[in-house]
Amino acid sequence: VTGATNTSKAILAAVEDCVRQAGGDPELLKKAASDEEQPLETKTMETDVAIIGGGGAGLAAAVSAGENGAKVIVIEKMPDVGGAMSLSSGLMLVAGTEQQKAAGITGDSQQVYIDDIYTRSGGEGDLNLITTLCTGANDAMTWLGQNGLVWSDEVQTKPDCTFPRTHFPIKPEGATGALGDVYVRALQKSATQNYGAQILLNTKGVELMQDDTGKVCGVIAENTVDGIRYEISAKSVIMATGGFAGNPDMARSYDKTIPDNADYYAHPGATGDGIIM
Repeated sequence: VTGATNTSKAILAAVEDCVRQAGGDPELLKKAASDEEQPLETKTMETDVAIIGGGGAGLAAAVSAGENGAKVIVIEKMPDVGGAMSLSSGLMLVAGTEQQKAAGITGDSQQVYIDDIYTRSGGEGDLNLITTLCTGANDAMTWLGQNGLVWSDEVQTKPDCTFPRTHFPIKPEGATGALGDVYVRALQKSATQNYGAQILLNTKGVELMQDDTGKVCGVIAENTVDGIRYEISAKSVIMATGGFAGNPDMARSYDKTIPDNADYYAHPGATGDGIIM
């Protein structure tokens, strides 16, 4: 009511993270006080594309699906979209751009960009993946601009780059988060307003639905805040749930060398739910 929505969300996220670090279950705090767990109301939905996870990957997928005429439902377990993208620096390396030319930066190219990254990898990088990244960056930058991102004219330099090629968006007036959140809000707005995507917050995917042949045909999700269990049937399901760097037990299960007192800097939602599913 007072316009402190973002502040409130930040406090809630911080408290949740503290409870998790202390070994508690933050989900228990979100439930209304009761001697017994209340049953969830089941709600069935149908869509062309169901996307599990509303971070940068999920929102980009929602826009792309919408551009291709698909009806989209995005489920996000946190109270807001964004995931790791909202915490990122929002810097994007692109070679051979108009911004570079305007700044008098000449000689850069996708091939120079490829060579820089491969050299930085000590010759151990996957050249196919590096090539995909470097040659696709220009189209990605253009596409993001078409979906609401306004790029700065400034170009920054970074270590191990032959030429300055670091681009970033302009923060809209009133925006207070990290630059990465600018991408999130642009994609969120485009997905919902331009293409009618529906985003369900506080809604955690718990199980993939399968047909008689074993093909994935939807997702079962739970919103314990509103008391709803969703059964979402879909022609296609996109898993965009991110990693598990916020799940110490899961991290250690893959890497026994991680010390018990290690610090974890992931966002609270990075608990590996999609991998577990």
